[in-house]
Amino acid sequence: MRRAIGLLVVACMAVTQVYGQAQKPESKPPETKTVVLKAARLFDGKSNSLVTPGLVIVTGGKISLMTAPSAIGCVRSEQK
Repeated sequence: MRRAIGLLVVACMAVTQVYGQAQKPESKPPETKTVVLKAARLFDGKSNSLVTPGLVIVTGGKISLMTAPSAIGCVRSEQK
């Protein structure tokens, strides 16, 4: 009886393992989209001042730059 239960448990584990491997979704490469956020006021922690207006540039889900638009020669362009 113990042997039958042991074999049943092993068979269930094998089926679960095979089914779990078959259901894995395909991995996608990380998104490298760049987003520019315009802020009315941006606090600069290094100089303890407010930048008005401010820009935050996010690339690939991480902040890559925080600055004033005039510092990078920004041209107005909007995506809707």
